[in-house]
Amino acid sequence: AYGSVAMADSIRQLAARGARVIVDDVTQLDEPFYQDGVVAAAIAQVRRAGVVYVSAVGNDQRWLGGHAVGSYETMAFRSTACPAPVAAYLERPIVCHDFSTTGADPTYDVRSAGEVTYHLGWDEPQFGVRTDLDLCLYDDLGNFACGAEDSVGLGLARETVGTTLTGPLHLVVTAPATTQTPGPRFKLIAARSDLAEVEYRRSSGTDIVGPSAYGHPVSRAAIAVGAVAATQLDQVRTYSSKGPAQVCWGPVVSTRPAERLPSCQTSTVDLVAVDGVATSFFNQPEAGTWRFYGTSAAAPHVAAAAALLLS
Repeated sequence: AYGSVAMADSIRQLAARGARVIVDDVTQLDEPFYQDGVVAAAIAQVRRAGVVYVSAVGNDQRWLGGHAVGSYETMAFRSTACPAPVAAYLERPIVCHDFSTTGADPTYDVRSAGEVTYHLGWDEPQFGVRTDLDLCLYDDLGNFACGAEDSVGLGLARETVGTTLTGPLHLVVTAPATTQTPGPRFKLIAARSDLAEVEYRRSSGTDIVGPSAYGHPVSRAAIAVGAVAATQLDQVRTYSSKGPAQVCWGPVVSTRPAERLPSCQTSTVDLVAVDGVATSFFNQPEAGTWRFYGTSAAAPHVAAAAALLLS
């Protein structure tokens, strides 16, 4: 189903037609980071009716030098001056986030070995967005890629930027110069990115580096499934997204902004299952056998086990 609303409707229709176990491996780019969106709300609805819902947690984790670098999260947007090329490119009064906890650093530097995509989400409710954060990736030659939607007008605290630029890149998160600081908590997730290096590999102070799971797979009503190798059951795949994730607002059930929860709730990956399994149709053949990798391969095993238990 294309888009969160269509997917949520499909989930309800499957349940209405008698499905007792539902499994997906879909990532929706319009899901909020700090709130159960319409897909998660539909999962909770069918779960209350007795449906088991299983979801692949995603393949967004990245490791460098033994450190999980699939994400960067800060408890608040810290304002600092933007690099001159960014201010000139965007042509509007802006400030940038300070990535350093000890000094001014408006850029999160990475080295791309291929394609790089970053998702940005911040701690404001859908249809109640008050801060218009944007993000850009650029190189030293002046090539830019930016995610700069009107988030306030759209009512969605999300941005995405992707590029095929390689080599050293600089990532910035910007806000209008009129933004009151400290600004909202936000998180960056490196979605299946070909990263050869990142500037910040470790958590520091209240800034957290590592967890890459988000969206409906890690909602409390779904069973979030990661992947392990079929030949090495004690080893989680390096690409398997890891938790935890935080939900700080009530679910999206209408166009009215939800209320903030008394405290943020933590959810994470629930189970792992095997991937690298033999198929007759998918991915590349190894020694004459076709193999299927990723959490998309793992989640159906959990769904099948649930169906056997229910039977």
